[in-house]
Amino acid sequence: MPVDPPSLIECFRGSSKPVRACAFEMESRQVVSAGDDRTVMVWSLTPPVRAFKFVGHGDVVSAAAYSPTEPLLATASHDKTVRLWTPNIHGSSIFRKVHTAKVRDVSFSVDGRSLVTCSDDKSVKVHDVQNLQFRLCLSGHTNWVRGARISPDGRLVASVSDDSTLRIWDLRTLSCIQSISADAGLSSNPHVVRWSPDGTSVATGGVKDIQLWDVRSTTLLQHYSCHSNQVTSLDFHPTGKYLVSAGVDGTARVLDLVQGRPLYTVRGHDGGINCVCFCPDGSVFATGGDDGRLMLFELAT
Repeated sequence: MPVDPPSLIECFRGSSKPVRACAFEMESRQVVSAGDDRTVMVWSLTPPVRAFKFVGHGDVVSAAAYSPTEPLLATASHDKTVRLWTPNIHGSSIFRKVHTAKVRDVSFSVDGRSLVTCSDDKSVKVHDVQNLQFRLCLSGHTNWVRGARISPDGRLVASVSDDSTLRIWDLRTLSCIQSISADAGLSSNPHVVRWSPDGTSVATGGVKDIQLWDVRSTTLLQHYSCHSNQVTSLDFHPTGKYLVSAGVDGTARVLDLVQGRPLYTVRGHDGGINCVCFCPDGSVFATGGDDGRLMLFELAT
């Protein structure tokens, strides 16, 4: 387990408006923040300064993800588009309207070839990264889809929706193979879903609660009630041993999944925390908040 509580090592402020998204690039040389001011900020970690500011979205930037295989940054927005940026001084991008309503989430597949998006239009879509070409649509949710992520092996997609369901989709058949609802114990308002690194389970975050589900059996493995309001974001440590969460209550929580208990509570933002992510080696995690700040915390293990 971590030997010391997480310690604040850096604080970036590039906006007076809320930060909604954050992500590290694969070499941990950069971290990105984006949000209500419609811009995308790329921060250098050595030295810790803002490297680039990208402008292009016409509304709130809701999600961001770095490619795991090449210098490429994806952002999703309430303007119904996804943009693919080359994160350098030129900041060139291609964009495509991929949904008919706000785009809530975007993520890369492990091989970097596919993008998964979800939207208030109730759909989950998969796109080829090259030229943002549409590949397939997963339909079945009856309300806004808040989060969608592809499994580590690239075969399944997990999604959560305001219809109060967690769904697991098979990309070969385009069918929903598992559905977990409130009747089965899913907490209310699931806004975020993440795959465990080994692909055997998914974590969901709802009102106050974080839940860990076995994908095959849909068994509830672990349940934590450690926030006082909506859980906004989650991320697994690359070892799969820890989970970090963020919430409207202004805290980030580090959970020990091996021992099944909360480890640490992290504070520092003035207002709610909207996003959280680990760097690739798990030594640092970032949080973005309503106060417009991006904070980096070291987690010594």
